[in-house]
Amino acid sequence: MTDSGWKIILAPEYASEVRKFEEHGTVLSSKDQFHGDIPGFEPFNAGSLIELQLVKYMAKKSCSKSAGHVFSSLSLESGRVVQEMCSDDPNWRPIQAESTAVRMIAHLTAAVFAGRQLCRNSEWIDITIQYSLTAMVAAEQLWRWPRLARRMAARFLPSCRLLSAQVQRANELVSTTSQARKDETTATQQAGMEQSTSYHDGLEWMEEYARGRPYRPGVTQLAVTLGAVDTTKDLLMQVLYDIAGKSDLMDALRREIVAIVSEHGWTKTTIVNLQLMDSMIKESQRLKPVGISKLSGIRRTAASDIHLSDGGIVPKNVPFEISNMHMWDDADLYPDPLSFQADRFLRLRQVPGHEATAQLASLSADHLGWGLGKNACPGRFFVAMEVKVLLCHLILKYDWRLEDGCISEVRRYGTFLSADPEGTLLVRRRREEVDLDGPLV
Repeated sequence: MTDSGWKIILAPEYASEVRKFEEHGTVLSSKDQFHGDIPGFEPFNAGSLIELQLVKYMAKKSCSKSAGHVFSSLSLESGRVVQEMCSDDPNWRPIQAESTAVRMIAHLTAAVFAGRQLCRNSEWIDITIQYSLTAMVAAEQLWRWPRLARRMAARFLPSCRLLSAQVQRANELVSTTSQARKDETTATQQAGMEQSTSYHDGLEWMEEYARGRPYRPGVTQLAVTLGAVDTTKDLLMQVLYDIAGKSDLMDALRREIVAIVSEHGWTKTTIVNLQLMDSMIKESQRLKPVGISKLSGIRRTAASDIHLSDGGIVPKNVPFEISNMHMWDDADLYPDPLSFQADRFLRLRQVPGHEATAQLASLSADHLGWGLGKNACPGRFFVAMEVKVLLCHLILKYDWRLEDGCISEVRRYGTFLSADPEGTLLVRRRREEVDLDGPLV
């Protein structure tokens, strides 16, 4: 029995086997747990609608031919939001880890998927941060009602009414921004002029993919934030907790950034070559899987009976998960598994057969931080770039340490894992060795 009902928890050795059952998708589980057929919960119920395809398309677009534009947006907005959240104070000052991390990640995610205008709109950022929190409260309250009464209950529960209002306002904000772009294009064409503004962001990608088919823009954007903001915020928080106060590690990360930026300039190529940083993030994710990832790393609902190789059966319509506890308790897989070793995966890259799987965005049954198979996190390449760009600014421009007496502890809520939501970090401005805010090269 878990916090959201009965589930079957399978051992890690079933991970590769379950990968073959891709028809048993995560969408069924998400819709069931979050009442996707009830107004206000629409972003959880895009499985058979165009919105799901739009979300996947945007995730792929962000790390394909548009990766250069994505990097430019991330770097520009990182400089702005980091300065806003961390200030230029050369003296040590406390910042609340969760509120700082979520604001930065929400801003950067919006910059790429909602566009510059919305990413600098505080109302939009507030909605993208608050929607998932409201949804968790509303979903929990609806679980207390009989299934047949939940739609009726949602009409008067304050949390559900607020959730519906947030979806409605999200649709209004995104639609208004999209329409303004269309009006600008029409006016330019009527004047016989060339389009002066070229957009390379999620709003443009949605229109590109939809090709006139109707879809709900706000629902699509909120579906993106559900998979991007909370999970990435949690990863960033845990990374900062893991490196804060470790002067030798911070110096090594800075040397790597400076060396590669000096050689390649500040480009997307720089991000690819940050191998120590890549390893460090993957190690942090190994010890504390990202965001709302559970102790069970792969979540599915059986669409039909699943017959396992040892004779076991997962019955139809039963949620099941694959435990990922082997990531931090299997000494044969990871020597000294409970210790944080920033270069663990950098060293593993040198082992034949692990050159690819030891990279941050790679998938393997040994590391289920992103899931596994066709239904693994489609935005993992974007998240890897986003977190690395942000960390370059945070590490080069600031010193970090934990507040005196603060011991960040992973919080467990049922089967959920969360970076310490109450942790406080101390930060102070330092002079960076290379400029990350100048013209991109």
